[in-house]
Amino acid sequence: MEVPLNIIHNYVGLPVIIGVVVDTFRRYRVNRNPTTLYLGWTAVLTAIALFFFGIPVLFTQDTWLLSIGTLIGDIALMGMFVFLWFMGIRGTLERWPVIKNIALFLVVVLAASGVIEAFFRNLSPPYSTHVVANGSGIAIMYKDTLAYQIISGINSISLLLLGSFFWRQAYLAPNPGQRLRIKGLAVGFL
Repeated sequence: MEVPLNIIHNYVGLPVIIGVVVDTFRRYRVNRNPTTLYLGWTAVLTAIALFFFGIPVLFTQDTWLLSIGTLIGDIALMGMFVFLWFMGIRGTLERWPVIKNIALFLVVVLAASGVIEAFFRNLSPPYSTHVVANGSGIAIMYKDTLAYQIISGINSISLLLLGSFFWRQAYLAPNPGQRLRIKGLAVGFL
């Protein structure tokens, strides 16, 4: 079992994200804030994506099986972005219900497009994921399409939207510790 060094961040990030999942759902049980719930589900789907992007290569180098893992990870990633968009839309478009509903519909269409693209990219030969051996070990390589890059780029806008939303929200927090924690979250999204 060789560990591909180009995705070592997946192996480091997975236990961290699992900790975030536990903490976020624990906080949700106390405060029942919908943003906390969305953040929790975002963390769950991120953990699933990291698991399926990184763990299968530890057990197999079969391109088809690796591509199945990548497909599951891509689907989880699209779901993660849906929750990020939901948080951003809830925070910025709540005053305009018609625009909010249109935005929610467009987010679901974008996610569906991402899932459909992931099926074609990952299940069509030559498969999207393969292992390359070099002098320092192995590396896992993912094939991207132009459609995937466009969908990912559009989804990344949600991170900027959330970062600016949380930055503004930090000023409403009652104490400096909470303000610092919210600003840290905002910087993380940005």
